[in-house]
Amino acid sequence: MFYDQFLRDFAALGRYLLQWLEGEISDHSLHNAIEAAARANPFFTPYMQRYAIGSQVRSFLDENELSRWLRSYFPADSRELGNPVSAPAAPAMEKTVGIIMAGNIPLVGFHDLLCVLACGRKALVKMSSKDSCLLPAVLDVLFRIDPYWKERVHFTEKMPYEVDALIATGSSETAAKVQKEYAGLPMLVRGRRFSYAVLEGRENAAQLGALGEDIFMYFGLGCRSVSYLLLPEGYDIGILTESLRPLRTLVAEKCYMNVYKRNKSILTMEGEDYTDGGFYIIRQTDEVFLPPGFLGYRTYRTSGDILEFEQKNSGRIQKKYRTFGQAQAPAIDDYADRIDTMKFILKH
Repeated sequence: MFYDQFLRDFAALGRYLLQWLEGEISDHSLHNAIEAAARANPFFTPYMQRYAIGSQVRSFLDENELSRWLRSYFPADSRELGNPVSAPAAPAMEKTVGIIMAGNIPLVGFHDLLCVLACGRKALVKMSSKDSCLLPAVLDVLFRIDPYWKERVHFTEKMPYEVDALIATGSSETAAKVQKEYAGLPMLVRGRRFSYAVLEGRENAAQLGALGEDIFMYFGLGCRSVSYLLLPEGYDIGILTESLRPLRTLVAEKCYMNVYKRNKSILTMEGEDYTDGGFYIIRQTDEVFLPPGFLGYRTYRTSGDILEFEQKNSGRIQKKYRTFGQAQAPAIDDYADRIDTMKFILKH
């Protein structure tokens, strides 16, 4: 049965990658891919690439989580492909879904690929030039586990118009371009979004340190990364900056520090108010889309102020956080933009 094959092979992929991360086995292809990606994109440090693999292994490739996830779409008494819950019973093994992947963080398109393959469709993948090394190496492991999957995944430099459906993620400009160019195709297109955290003012150092990981992991380039804060009126920024200080080691890379220093110089020359965190800038602003090295905030007095902020930015928010430390480890069914990718694929 396809269900059993998918579960067996992707759980095996997860176990292999976890063993590799823990140093129990060596894999020159994965090692070389990480080094090549780091050379091609200085924001893809070896540490953050390994972190991305670990997050996906634990969230997406755990056998129990995979089984739970699949059961919500495929009836327990009929797990043959093509019998998903609330979807037509006819198999769709030859349907092809195109995936235009973003390149902001390592392996950012892997979940879309996982969904396409779980639904029995073939995947035609257009990778970002910023993230073109790691995914093929991970898939090479899968192909060694079961060569069947090699015929289910193909790569392309230019997405053709003949795919049966399309999933695309990128900037808002990219999203608009894709919607225009591929008009008429069933498509799930994701544009630019941001995530924010609400602090109550009673957070301890450990909680603020976990928030720091949500802010600075992947240099804050992920749509799930916290780039904006809602702080209670009268909040002491010094408490925050002191708690975030240890996170400097996470982003102490030349590429990031150059961006931070340049933005700091511009603000200073223009006479703008800001707080210097030593490796980032925290600033009160209504702008929610900020460059790397910036952390925006506004204050609130009541829950109504928070609601007003959310309503004003409706359609631009990816995630809201009140607990911290798990921003870059979403559950397998925590879909981007709150759109169920599996239901989209099964429908089309």
